[in-house]
Amino acid sequence: MDISIFRHLDSLGVEDQKDVKMGYSIMFSFNENPYFEDRKLEKTYTFFEDGAIKITGTTIKWKDGSGASNGVNGEKKGKKRPLTEDSFFSWFGETDQKDITELHDEVAEIIKEDLWPNPLKYFNNVISFAFVLYLFTYSLSPFILFFNC
Repeated sequence: MDISIFRHLDSLGVEDQKDVKMGYSIMFSFNENPYFEDRKLEKTYTFFEDGAIKITGTTIKWKDGSGASNGVNGEKKGKKRPLTEDSFFSWFGETDQKDITELHDEVAEIIKEDLWPNPLKYFNNVISFAFVLYLFTYSLSPFILFFNC
């Protein structure tokens, strides 16, 4: 379902706080879509001098019957175990407060440190094909790389 949702993505943005050392936000802007009410999904990391990190994320307002599965079991077929499908959109709800030494948010790091400043390298470099596959693993559509270039 995530790829269908990303077809409605309008733009991706990363914005540093006034003092870069104090944090940043990652914003996904969507066109009107049949999945959720929100037009903008945001995840923000605020760093404090004592080493604490405050993480906030948009609580997605899913439209009826459109919630991301996020680990919910799918239909069981025969005697096989039902499939479990994770959703990229569960990332916005991962807001456990952490100490600076505990922070390891690979999705945020990749978006902020590599994808946002260097989007074209993923389209102009054959070696980057593995990274594009990684994006699909998290259900990020490669279409987002074209926005805000």
